[in-house]
Amino acid sequence: MREICIVDISTTAPTSSIYVELMGALSTSFTQLGVKVHFEIDRIRHDMPNIIFGRYRQFVDETRVVQALPPNCIIFNLAPLSGVEKAPWLGPYIHSLKDHPVIDYSYYNLGFIPAGEEAQHFLFKFGYLPLSAFKFPMKSRQFVFYGKVTEHRLPILKYLREELKIPLRVLTNCWGHERDMRIATAQATINIGKFDASLLEVYRIWHSLCLGTPVISEKGGDARLVDDWREYVQFVDAPESWRHVKIDRTSPTRYAKDTSFVQETERLLRWIDQCNLSTKKRANE
Repeated sequence: MREICIVDISTTAPTSSIYVELMGALSTSFTQLGVKVHFEIDRIRHDMPNIIFGRYRQFVDETRVVQALPPNCIIFNLAPLSGVEKAPWLGPYIHSLKDHPVIDYSYYNLGFIPAGEEAQHFLFKFGYLPLSAFKFPMKSRQFVFYGKVTEHRLPILKYLREELKIPLRVLTNCWGHERDMRIATAQATINIGKFDASLLEVYRIWHSLCLGTPVISEKGGDARLVDDWREYVQFVDAPESWRHVKIDRTSPTRYAKDTSFVQETERLLRWIDQCNLSTKKRANE
């Protein structure tokens, strides 16, 4: 049986659980496709391909030794490489990506990553997967925003609440069933980039649509990414545009009909085969 290891790079930050749903979704899809999945924290398996989540965390923490990765590793990058240009960890992290195959969600990110001699890139397009066994047929009056309240997000959240009088629930450090229940029962999810001109947060959009909730979002800095999601997300161009947005309640249903996380995972598996990771591993043993 084919085997793959999913590796989470640990962190003590409140965002330690941020990739749990995606790792679980990948595991579920891999299993449906006949792959045996292993999980590790900070530990690399040498006898199978490894998909690494949170690699950037080793660069953010300056007290941490950056772990050298063997050639049978693939990095799944979910860190936006736009809006954080002044971060001291960004340059070394991007430089490290040239040495391994990289999965990413953003055209911009992949164009930003230097191409090493054997570098291979895969653009992962998030498709529908039921993320909850529960059905929430009733919607509350409230909208929901979840995530860290940054300098960029705060004035927009205040504008929505105080000027437009939108009943907005803000969730910070809220995970698991409680967060999913709030999202699933909300009128819509409000999506705002962490930084000004940062990339569209596809992971957040995917999560909400899979829970059956429409998304109203800033566009972010990757125009092609916006075009990919325009059919399922209501985008705003400027703060005053929030005033005129009407909720598209049919978007989650269309998204579930048109897209498939399992099919995208199948495409990912074919790409992993092309990476020939086992050959690289043997050549370096």
